[in-house]
Amino acid sequence: TDAEVIAEGAKLYSVACSHCHGPEGQGTPIAPALNVQSFLSETSDQAIKAIISQGVPDTRMPAWGGRLTDDQLNALVSFIRAWEPTAPAVAQPSRPGMTGRGGMGPPWLRGQ
Repeated sequence: TDAEVIAEGAKLYSVACSHCHGPEGQGTPIAPALNVQSFLSETSDQAIKAIISQGVPDTRMPAWGGRLTDDQLNALVSFIRAWEPTAPAVAQPSRPGMTGRGGMGPPWLRGQ
């Protein structure tokens, strides 16, 4: 069922994607938001699958196509697409490992 596919996608996302894109797809300093209206409305399912499968050159986005089956890729796309009805207009990136001044990351995220 669709719910089972989305649940499988959620499991895969938590293991393979959440570290970089945030647990709810909100983005982080190292990877863009996926759970945001602009990405979801402007990016087709086929394009999302291609990004996951082939990676993105000159970024930290790896190619997962050799590690995930076609069904797993489709489950990830379904999970990401399930955010669309409630996606925020503007992403609120998380800042893992950053604790204000003296934290890691770029100056604008460290409060400097």
